[in-house]
Amino acid sequence: MGSQTKHLTEEQITWAIIDENELPQMAKDHLVRCQICSRKVESLTSSLGKIGKLAAESVPVPPPRPVFERKKSKQRSIVFSWGHLGLSAALAGLLVVVVFGGFQINQYRLHKRIAAVTREMEMDMSLMAEVDDLIENPLPQIYEEISGEDISGVGADFMDFLIPDVTPVGNKQPLHKKGLV
Repeated sequence: MGSQTKHLTEEQITWAIIDENELPQMAKDHLVRCQICSRKVESLTSSLGKIGKLAAESVPVPPPRPVFERKKSKQRSIVFSWGHLGLSAALAGLLVVVVFGGFQINQYRLHKRIAAVTREMEMDMSLMAEVDDLIENPLPQIYEEISGEDISGVGADFMDFLIPDVTPVGNKQPLHKKGLV
């Protein structure tokens, strides 16, 4: 590019049209001095302008957008906005009732379950009290009255004495422990 015989390449000419700042300083200086390269830039610029004009002419014109008239009624819009406000308030109230009502229903069900479990626990405790009484005194009250004596201190040894272990011949386990007596 130092001499007049070496001209700009096609790429450099294209860059001169697109953005001259992207060209190296030597190419810019050459473009200012060389009339051949300057004419190539002008020719390419005018060709691109003609192509752009031809493209703009060949594109069909879009149809105009339809314009619809709107009827404005202030009275109706005020009522309509109040209607929206009322509907919104009613829906919000309904939502509050549903949420808190559902909460109350769940609380009622929870209290009902707790009461059922409490009753069951009380029944279990009374049953366990009866079992504890039977452990201390296994004979019913009527048998105590018949005997006339207090047998609450009777232990397992005395019960084994009253009901001896009956072991049949050949068996090593007593019958009452097998569930046969």
